[in-house]
Order: sequence, then structure tokens, then C-alpha cells
Amino acid sequence: MAWLLVGLQVVLLVAIVIVPGEPGLDVPEAVRALGYGLVGVGFGIVLLATFGLGDSLTPSPLPREGGSLVTTGLYRQVRHPIYSGVLLIGLGLTVSNASLWRLVVLVALLGLFTVKTNIEERALRARYEGYADYALRTPRFVPMPWRRR
Repeated sequence: MAWLLVGLQVVLLVAIVIVPGEPGLDVPEAVRALGYGLVGVGFGIVLLATFGLGDSLTPSPLPREGGSLVTTGLYRQVRHPIYSGVLLIGLGLTVSNASLWRLVVLVALLGLFTVKTNIEERALRARYEGYADYALRTPRFVPMPWRRR
């Protein structure tokens, strides 16, 4: 099941990149620039979060053997910053091309990430004693600094 979710994720990631924008729709340059800015920020988040995981990085929702619980860096702000960055990239591509089909793929990707994180978080709770407390104080995808304890 874990690798099936990874495969679906890859399909949706490819789809969000190759789905064309709406034909004949003129997107204002400011909107297009905003979209590309979101893509750039999303890529930055993905890179920082990927390096932040170090040896614990795995595409599977199951924790890596010998890995450790990371709660620093971007992981202090959200539990799944790689997914947050990918969703931001998808939003940026959707906005920059005003694509309804990309929006559909983005919503499907959000749904898949929600299912995948539910599985991942059950496994993380079982593996790491402090995960439940970390999850209570740290949002899943969107930082909410006003809610931090």
C-alpha cells in the first residue's frame, strides 16, 4: 500500500507539470509572476526540508529504519514541509496558467497527501515516543505560528 501511494504521488506530480493551461486565456503578467514566485518558494521549501531530514528521508510513508524524528528547521513549523512545498509549487503552476485541470490535480494531490500522512503519522507515533506530542503542537501542512505553545 505504501508504495502504491508513492506511485500515485509520482503520477499526480507529473500531471500537475504537464497539464496545459487554459487555451486562449490571457493571464495577466502580475498573476503569472505571482504564480512563478510561488513555484520558486515551493522549490526552496522542498530543498530545505529534504536536506533537513538527512538520513531519515524516504519517499515511503513508513519511517526509515535507523532514522530519527526531525522536529527542527522547517519541521518545527509544519510536520510535512516537503508536501507543503510541493503543494505550493502546484498552486503556483495553477495560478500562473489559470488552469482548471491543474486545480483538479492539485486537489487530488492534497487528498493523496492527506491519506499518505495519516498512514505515515500512525507509523511515526508507533516508532517515536515524542511524536504524538509533536503532532499536537505542530500543524500538518500550513504553518500557524499564532497557535504554537
